[in-house]
Amino acid sequence: MNEKKQGIGQRIKALRIEKDLTQDELGEKLGLDKGTVSKMERDENAPTAKTLLTLKKLFGVSTDWILTGEGLKHPLEIDTDDEYGQGLLEMIDDLKSNQSALIKVLSFFFEYKAKNLSTFYKKKNRKMKNG
Repeated sequence: MNEKKQGIGQRIKALRIEKDLTQDELGEKLGLDKGTVSKMERDENAPTAKTLLTLKKLFGVSTDWILTGEGLKHPLEIDTDDEYGQGLLEMIDDLKSNQSALIKVLSFFFEYKAKNLSTFYKKKNRKMKNG
């Protein structure tokens, strides 16, 4: 389903399922009870600002994505006061101006993600077969 068409609750539920958490377990991490989590997932209750910030930290996702389904789900946070952060920003700027280097980097990450997804599904299928 298109994440933009989903409600906040559906995105929260998807995050919970991705981390293999029950509603009780997520509730514990958020300081909420199972019923409140359930209502949030059904879009009957909106998450508070505190809950949104906890979800952001817990799942490594942007609050914009939780609220709207738009933007980067997992944003890149760069510490610009750090020498490594500065170096990363410089590399990003270089990639913006060098299309062939950008294509190589994106190809690497695409292949890496595809390989990891393949490994993930193989493990998941083995688990399901072995019960």
